[in-house]
Amino acid sequence: MTKFKQYLPLSFEDLANDEEDLERFELKVDSFKSQGKKGPDAHGFLAFLTSEEMVTKYINQLRFKSTKKKPLSFERLNLIVFPIFKYFES
Repeated sequence: MTKFKQYLPLSFEDLANDEEDLERFELKVDSFKSQGKKGPDAHGFLAFLTSEEMVTKYINQLRFKSTKKKPLSFERLNLIVFPIFKYFES
């Protein structure tokens, strides 16, 4: 989740340049971090990723490979999400 929070704003200029949206995004991602004994909210994070706003504004626009200017790619998003599915399996 830390990498997602780090890479997404860099990959989308609209988000990086809008302080209000960026702050709202950071607060939302921070809300998924570990909360005591429960651990991180993996279900909430996946629901956030698949929300209409995230999909239409950001996820659908990801490139397959990352670049210096746009470090979050579909490949890297898969690397972020894959451990969550492994967590669900266990």
